[in-house]
Amino acid sequence: MLFSLLALVVMLVLVGVGIVLGAVAVAITLGLVAAGVVSSSVMIGVWRGRAQAGLRAFLLQLGILAGIPAGMVCAWVGATLWKEIDGTLVLILVAGGLAGACGGAVVALMFDFLATRVQHWLGARLDAGKPRELPRA
Repeated sequence: MLFSLLALVVMLVLVGVGIVLGAVAVAITLGLVAAGVVSSSVMIGVWRGRAQAGLRAFLLQLGILAGIPAGMVCAWVGATLWKEIDGTLVLILVAGGLAGACGGAVVALMFDFLATRVQHWLGARLDAGKPRELPRA
């Protein structure tokens, strides 16, 4: 009886340590991915010489990263609700992740398109209010 209790305590401690180490590894991975997205977007903006290129890269990467789990969840829910979908869970999750990544990229490009149009519209409005000088002959 004492040996069983001691084994249970050791097992619970080891499981707890494993969960904590796994959570720390996940947090570090998320931090590295976030730092990579931000730093690559900054580098693209510096390389191109325009902040808009960096923002476009950031939106595209963020859309893809957000679309992958969203697509996976949608595909899993669809496969669960409709049993007519044949295939394994891994195939469904991969297809959902790819579809979500494509959808996220499309949404990010639409946000970039809207931001560019708003920027041009505001720039035209601000330029219209400035007095212009006539060229001297």
